[in-house]
Amino acid sequence: MQLLKRLLWPGRGRTPTTDDVARGQVRREGGEYGRAVAAFTAAIRLDPCNAAAYRSRGLTHEEAGDYEQAIADYTEAIRLDPHSADAYFQRGNAYFARDDFDRAIDDYGQALAHDPTLALAYYYRGLAYAEKGQQARAKADRERAVKLDPALSGL
Repeated sequence: MQLLKRLLWPGRGRTPTTDDVARGQVRREGGEYGRAVAAFTAAIRLDPCNAAAYRSRGLTHEEAGDYEQAIADYTEAIRLDPHSADAYFQRGNAYFARDDFDRAIDDYGQALAHDPTLALAYYYRGLAYAEKGQQARAKADRERAVKLDPALSGL
């Protein structure tokens, strides 16, 4: 598929899909959520197996406060790339934002299963445990997060 894209869209090593994803990133960073979603959707139409486009669109929905749609996009990204620690972590954040701490904890655990060095997953899982009143687990996760990334000690 990549070879076909390069043959059909030569030049700079870019394809309409990567152009749409890049355009979406710029628009999301500029707070233009509707236009960012449209760019990521265009990329997905061109390449429905593009897990990164689903993750990016999910992050855009999450930043815009549409957690349901964010979760749907992260779930599709996970289906396409079941080993993506980032997709599990991001979906965990969306669940956390909805106060669904059990699902957030599960997703942070999945993220850590795929990348045990993901300090922020320990940190946020610790926050989720604290919300559930599980202080010992919360403390252990926060300590592990700070051990991996000392910058988290100030949060």
